[in-house]
Amino acid sequence: MSEETSYSPRVESNSAAADAVVDSVLIARRAAEAEAARVRAELRAQRWQNAKERTEAWQRELSMRMHSTTSGQSHLAGQGNRDILAVQAMCSVLAEKNVLGTFARFEHGAELDRLAKQSRAWGESLRNAGGKSIDLLQVRAAQSRLQTIRDEVHSQLAAAEGQVTRSLAAQSLAGLGYAVERRGEGLRATSGRTCVWAKVDRQTGELHLDMSGFSGLECHGELKRIEREMAKRGLSLQRSGGSTHGRPEGGVLARTMGSGAGTAARGRTVSAAPIKQAPVANRPKTSLLSGLVGKKERA
Repeated sequence: MSEETSYSPRVESNSAAADAVVDSVLIARRAAEAEAARVRAELRAQRWQNAKERTEAWQRELSMRMHSTTSGQSHLAGQGNRDILAVQAMCSVLAEKNVLGTFARFEHGAELDRLAKQSRAWGESLRNAGGKSIDLLQVRAAQSRLQTIRDEVHSQLAAAEGQVTRSLAAQSLAGLGYAVERRGEGLRATSGRTCVWAKVDRQTGELHLDMSGFSGLECHGELKRIEREMAKRGLSLQRSGGSTHGRPEGGVLARTMGSGAGTAARGRTVSAAPIKQAPVANRPKTSLLSGLVGKKERA
């Protein structure tokens, strides 16, 4: 029996995988090693949120803050007032000590401080003068800018997490005895008559696996082995979906990746070597995760 399975991956705090995500973002920003060490240390004390969790937390926290502020205060129900409160809520969420807030402050700290100060002044005006002197165009511009900061930081993190997930998937499969090849942005891992295809969704960060060639319930046991191997390397997997297709040739992912693989991709194999982190200052600035996965050309 064969199946396709989707996972919502999350790097574990205080792991080489988490450091790899952090460093990939900092390398792109040409951060000094001392600054990178500070950010890593701050994040090690926090629970890492993956892309899905960050999006849900952002929406939930904004909603909670807006509700707690406006509850029982009908004079704040106007759209202009709600825009001001939304700016205050966004500043508060981005000031929290979590993955999103830490990177937002690293990249935009001075601007966030200025916007938070302005939002407090608007709040004072609301309480003392009914907000009559407030320029709502400025308020909405601030709201738009805060959303942009959040979206940019989230996208940077999601891209880095996706690359680390793919690297760890390759290393884990190789560690389990598979011969692993890169196929474009995905992976093809073979062991005898069995095959595992893997790809990370760029938008959601989800890891998709397509398994073929397994008999009976073998695929379920093999998925458990893959999950355990990736957990050992600092990446926990939470299943978000799956379906049994029973096709020896694989499901949709296998057919899509198999038909789109080029000859260059077939010649690139990966090893089971663990992630090794060199000082940020010593790493090339042009490739976010250069060296995370060992590669060699086949003869």
